Amino acid sequence: MNKLEKVSKYFIVFLIFSFLGWCMETVYKWILLGHFEDRGFLTLPFCTIYGFCVIVIFLLMGTPQNKRGILSKVNNPVIRVFIYAVLAMVVATLAELVTAVFFDLCFDTMLWNYSEEPLNFRGYICLTYSIIWGILITAIMALVFDPLLKLVSKIKSKPAIIISIVFASLLVIDWIINFILLIV
Repeated sequence: MNKLEKVSKYFIVFLIFSFLGWCMETVYKWILLGHFEDRGFLTLPFCTIYGFCVIVIFLLMGTPQNKRGILSKVNNPVIRVFIYAVLAMVVATLAELVTAVFFDLCFDTMLWNYSEEPLNFRGYICLTYSIIWGILITAIMALVFDPLLKLVSKIKSKPAIIISIVFASLLVIDWIINFILLIV
């Protein structure tokens, strides 16, 4: 598999997790509020922070069951999973913090607000959700990532590249439109 094929398949996995993240956020808010609330910044049904975190964590550490990247020298599976969860928590929390600060400072917009949660930092991040993200990402990476990547890898090269180009274009257009709407 050449680099373009590999990147396109990872991009499709990114899209799937971004969509699943949007679904999870939307259902969570529907249960909490009793009505539909679009949880994404984008018009399309994607929360790209989810896909971004999953791909970054995979590239840094692989999955909890394989000994790759940062965790390649950790032989004890219990310690490896614990370290994996802590590092997943750190990556997700940093992604939340950078995203939240960017939108707050640049557009005076809070995409989420943890100010009612204990141990929060300016409402951008909080310990409770950081721990939840670490556990959730570890579980997803242990149970879902490899089977999903195997499934996506069955997509032939040309369709995978076309899907990636089309959705990358749509996401870029969506980001630009929504950034313009925030500015005006």
